[in-house]
Amino acid sequence: MKKNIKNTCLAVCGAAVLALGLVAAINVQKANAGTELIVPQEYVFETEYDFGESLIVPEPSAVRMKTGGTETTAVSVELVLPDGSVKSEGSYTLDKTGTYSLTYYNANGVSATQTFVVHKNHYAVNAGASAVYDDNLCNYGDLEGVSVTLKDGASFTFNKTINLNDYEGQSLNVCKIYPMFR
Repeated sequence: MKKNIKNTCLAVCGAAVLALGLVAAINVQKANAGTELIVPQEYVFETEYDFGESLIVPEPSAVRMKTGGTETTAVSVELVLPDGSVKSEGSYTLDKTGTYSLTYYNANGVSATQTFVVHKNHYAVNAGASAVYDDNLCNYGDLEGVSVTLKDGASFTFNKTINLNDYEGQSLNVCKIYPMFR
């Protein structure tokens, strides 16, 4: 009889601890959903980056997390790369294509996540060629694009199909050649 009472008490206590843990987990999950990252202006994150760009992941003490009206300071960070590897704060070259996940945690275990995608360059060059993105091509005002320099035998190729039907009725400059003679 004493064993049954003892076992019943243990089962009730275990169930209570499990229920409290479940309630705490649900509360953290709700807080995670409503938590936003507040990063210093020099670290604002984009939703898309090009392959090879640099990303600086600020140290947690520089990042604030806001849940409702409460702000806290982050205490840890993890950057999950598309291949599943995990990094912390620091400077990184985005050399893997796919979706990255940047998550900051506060002392209470609440997290805020920013995801972003790294795209493969839409073009490629071989030896004897160079390609640089330029905001002011050929000094023709607001014209922007890729400035390509080719030597004999070099090539420039697009890595992405350009579907001209997507631009029906619009002006589209896919390629303009401005030869520079020397």
